[in-house]
Amino acid sequence: MSAIPSSIELHIHSIDGDVARFVQNEPEAVRRLFDHIQPGHIFEQRQLVVASGHSLALFPCAAIVRVDLVMEGFPDWEFHHGVSDVQEITEEEFRQRYHPERDRPEHPLPPGAPVVAYAEIELANAERLFSEVHTHVEARLPVEQSMFFQQILTGPSLYSRRRGGGAILVNPASIVRLTFYPGPLTTPANALPAEPLPA
Repeated sequence: MSAIPSSIELHIHSIDGDVARFVQNEPEAVRRLFDHIQPGHIFEQRQLVVASGHSLALFPCAAIVRVDLVMEGFPDWEFHHGVSDVQEITEEEFRQRYHPERDRPEHPLPPGAPVVAYAEIELANAERLFSEVHTHVEARLPVEQSMFFQQILTGPSLYSRRRGGGAILVNPASIVRLTFYPGPLTTPANALPAEPLPA
């Protein structure tokens, strides 16, 4: 992010479906907020503490499914796992953009080739998030693919740019299901071979 925004909202989504909303518009306080909320460690602490002039709110991180930063522009945080960009999209946009018959290449792409994939995340509070992911091809053996997916679900957070500006930080401990479209050409060694039934 080239400049600290003049105002920021913090939306904390809990496992029970509640969303607590806070706002900050003092430049130094906004800077401190950014220093404290980082994708690499936000959910590694025992609780998230939000203090105002009139209250102090404690949120056990185990009960938080996601934290949204609502602001103009986007933070310049690096994405995890070699991804170059992750953008939140709507379910309708996902249905319009992803075409199984077109988006799975007939021949394996060379390592390093750019690819666009889609992810659907279902959270413990029944929220579903859709993302467009820009990454590149990495050649992995089935056992390496298993380790890669394990890293995703045990990492400190999953970060994406939020529609309309800001960021979404997902707590991996609150992910009920994570689906990639298309799936990788090399599947993990422990993957069960089965096709989804239509809803």
